Amino acid sequence: LDALRGDADLATIVATLLTMAGNSPVAYRLALLRSPATSGGGPRPVFAAYSAVRTALARTAPAVDVNLLSAAVIGATTGFTTLSVADPEGPWPSLDRLGDLLSRIVEGAFDHAIGGASPNA
Repeated sequence: LDALRGDADLATIVATLLTMAGNSPVAYRLALLRSPATSGGGPRPVFAAYSAVRTALARTAPAVDVNLLSAAVIGATTGFTTLSVADPEGPWPSLDRLGDLLSRIVEGAFDHAIGGASPNA
């Protein structure tokens, strides 16, 4: 989770989330979705991940709806891991495809908000 702290760029954050999900969906869920009571009184890790995405988005293109886009990125990675844990043999897309989709969503949001030049996500 260290890559989610500080001033990591969006591509690094998304790659970190997807790597965590790919290496162990169960560990990802335990790390990000544990209850506040078990997280030592600090912010929930899922909120820390959301905040990292939000900060990276706001720093890159403040004209986008960073709250909505951050929720979409975290929701997609968390949803994927939930599906993977619930049915490991399911017909879920590869993490590469999920990463590509998230990149296109982010780039599309940037294109829409700032009229063209979209950063790499």
